[in-house]
Amino acid sequence: MWKDSEYFKNKGELHRCAVFCALQIRGEVHDTEMVFVDRTSTDICLENAIVFSDMDPGFELSLQLYSCAVDEDSSLSGTPRRLSTRLGSSLGRSSGRRLRVAMDGACSNGGGSPILLPPPSFPGPKFQLLAHTKLTLDQVQDGFRTHDLSISSSGK
Repeated sequence: MWKDSEYFKNKGELHRCAVFCALQIRGEVHDTEMVFVDRTSTDICLENAIVFSDMDPGFELSLQLYSCAVDEDSSLSGTPRRLSTRLGSSLGRSSGRRLRVAMDGACSNGGGSPILLPPPSFPGPKFQLLAHTKLTLDQVQDGFRTHDLSISSSGK
C-alpha cells in the first residue's frame, strides 16, 4: 500500500487513507467501521463483531478492503456537524430558489404535470478496491487472527 521509499526510509509526505472492509457470504453483505491509516500503520485492526445468519460449516467468506486518500481538510475526517454544514451550504440558496420556481410553475399550470428534478449530485470520496481474500471456517474461528490479502490489479 505504501511505497518502499515512504515506509522504510520515512520520506515524503505523510499520506492518510480511509479504509473499510466489505464482507460477503452468498447474498449477505456487511461492512466494517471506517478507520484512518498512514504509513506508520503496518496492520489494520477492525474490531466490529459481524454475525452472518444461518451459515453452514462449508461457507466461504469474501473479504474486500476498500481505500480512499484523505486530505487534511476532507469531509471524511471532519465531524458530522461540519459535514452537515457543508452539505447544507452546498444545497444553499440557488437550489432552493430553483425548487421554488419549479413548484410555483407546477401550481400555476394546475398541477397537472409532475415536477421532474435531476437527482442531486454530491461530490464525495471515491473508494477503490485495494485488496481481497476468501476465508473459510478454519481461517475465521478462534478469535483474532492476521490474514494476508491479495492486492487488486486496480489497487495503486
